[in-house]
Amino acid sequence: MILKRVKRLHLLFSQIVIRFLSQTKTFGAWATFCIRYGREELASIFLDLLENEYMGDSTTKLSKDFKDYWEQVSPYVGSQEGRLTVIFQMLCVITDRLDKKPDGRIDANFDPSKLNHSRMKKGGFYQEIFDLTTR
Repeated sequence: MILKRVKRLHLLFSQIVIRFLSQTKTFGAWATFCIRYGREELASIFLDLLENEYMGDSTTKLSKDFKDYWEQVSPYVGSQEGRLTVIFQMLCVITDRLDKKPDGRIDANFDPSKLNHSRMKKGGFYQEIFDLTTR
C-alpha cells in the first residue's frame, strides 16, 4: 500500500526531478515519511506547487521561497551529502508550513541558523522522523 502511494507521488515530481536530479532519493524519502505520518496530501500539494513554480505556470510564496533559497545556498554547500541534508531539512520545514497553510501562501522562513539537526530535532515534522528513526 505504501509503495503504491510512493509511486504515485513519484509521478507527481517527475517534472521536478530534472532540476533536482541528484536529490531524487531525498525527495523520495521525504515523500515516504509524509505518507508514513499521514501527510501524503501535503507532499502532493507541495510537489504540485514546486512543479508549477519551475514550469512558470503559477507561484506561491512557499514555492518561491523554496526555489530561491535552494538556488541561493546550494552552490555554497561543499559536499553532495551536505546538499542532501539541506534539502531534506528544507522539505521538513515546508511540511510544517503546509500544515499551517495548505495553499502555500505562507513564508517558508528558512533560517540557516535553524536548519540544522540540533535545532530541528526539537520540533515539527523533522522531530517526528527523528523520533521514529532513533527508536
